[in-house]
Amino acid sequence: MQADMITPFLERRHAREKASYLHPALEPILKDTFGVIIFHEQVLKIAQSLAGFSLGQADLLRRCMTKKITPEEKEKLECDFLAGCKRKGVKKGVAQKVFGQLAAFGAFGFCRAHAVSFAKIAYQSAYLKTYYPVEFFPGLLNNEPGLYPKRVLLNEAKRCGIQILPPDINQSKGKFSLENGAIRVGLSCVKEMGPSSLKEILRKRREQKFNSLEDFRLRVNIERPLLENLILSGCLNSLNGKSIHHLLRTSQIFSQLFKNNNNNHQNKTLLEIDLLGLTVKYHPLIAFKRNLDKIERVKSSELSAMSEGKTVKVAGIKVILHTPPTKSGQRVIFLTLEDEEGLIDVTVFPSAQKLYASDIFEEDILLIEGYVQKHGSAVSLIANRASGLRKMTNY
Repeated sequence: MQADMITPFLERRHAREKASYLHPALEPILKDTFGVIIFHEQVLKIAQSLAGFSLGQADLLRRCMTKKITPEEKEKLECDFLAGCKRKGVKKGVAQKVFGQLAAFGAFGFCRAHAVSFAKIAYQSAYLKTYYPVEFFPGLLNNEPGLYPKRVLLNEAKRCGIQILPPDINQSKGKFSLENGAIRVGLSCVKEMGPSSLKEILRKRREQKFNSLEDFRLRVNIERPLLENLILSGCLNSLNGKSIHHLLRTSQIFSQLFKNNNNNHQNKTLLEIDLLGLTVKYHPLIAFKRNLDKIERVKSSELSAMSEGKTVKVAGIKVILHTPPTKSGQRVIFLTLEDEEGLIDVTVFPSAQKLYASDIFEEDILLIEGYVQKHGSAVSLIANRASGLRKMTNY
């Protein structure tokens, strides 16, 4: 992004712009990437072909370009490169422009072998998600990818038509598992569930399934907080016995969350988020239904139908926030929100950050007002305003 090389690559990749080369010697090196320097290996070949560098000198140039160097170090590299190009008969203006591209390369370039590895995983993942979604999602959830939290992956599975089954003391495995074409939430998701407690529960269950709360408490030695969490999260719903209902009534958490029966779905959803870190049936935004119903908002699935420049409001749970280097040097915030129907990409420029940065960084559920921006098939929102949804009372 800092080098602004993504745009020309995409434009040329989709034949909306013709590839161009600063020097004829660059075409065989950059032909596969449409005239854009992307890979480390290309830097080596350019330095070798245009400036007459040895591969050792070229690799030194590459290493310097991919780490922060002082202005003095950069000036020396440029002098060496320009001198080499002069000896090879390359015009100074062309050599300077090529060096400028090489210098910018450090902001985004990477190894071609790494790119191939990532691409292979991406294609394999897309294939598995398309043709084997029920098998794909448990594997993804159990390997805990770092970019998206489990609740987001589980919501995507729901949107793919996969049924999600709640954790069950007699049916759940330790992790997410397949069960008759559905995904069963694992016991390890329950708050306070440590490895030793999980191991003991599974060991006792292998001997014989649990038939009541009394049977469970007699055979498994766990602390009351975990027992309450197992009950409140629904893990023991399949067991017989009135003791479960008694414990529910005496649970402080339960009495606080369920004091208003009119908001049962909302309260259960909040409880699931707290105890499991995910929701089984409803999307977390249902907990804010009362306030969201008052807002004329657009959902993620509707954004593509909006005209470019149209001002809209969206609401969602913050999934990703990052502030990569930009060409201007100013901080730009890139957000990904999730609503009931998918993901929403939001860009927050410095002007909006001055007023709303606190909410954007600190709040986990946001209401964003901004205008629609389209680039090819991609749709995003440029934020004008932002606020935390939790600040709205009586949700």
